[in-house]
Amino acid sequence: MENGNLHIRVEVPRKVNLGIQMPAGQVNVDEIVGDKDIKLYAGQITVCSAHLWDYKDVDVSVGVGQVNATAYGVQKSGFFRDFKKENPNGEYRLYVHVITGQIDLLAKNARTADGPQ
Repeated sequence: MENGNLHIRVEVPRKVNLGIQMPAGQVNVDEIVGDKDIKLYAGQITVCSAHLWDYKDVDVSVGVGQVNATAYGVQKSGFFRDFKKENPNGEYRLYVHVITGQIDLLAKNARTADGPQ
């Protein structure tokens, strides 16, 4: 605990289907390969990966706040913002939702689902 802030780090295998649901805070998911279902009432969700962003289904939404899907070249802010993408050749599902806050989908390398950044 630092300055009254609780920090929890959970390590899982690199290839795993991941489900996270929290009332508030910051969620960082880094280098996990598999389905991701992440829900947060208030705060920030960051999904970062160096792999090609070739999910079969992407469904990202924020009630009030920002969606920064730089991995797909998308930035939106305001009320009821979402981003959806389907790829019949993809393998995994990405569902990320926050009621109030920010979502960041970040690619660590120059290749994304839509080509070079």
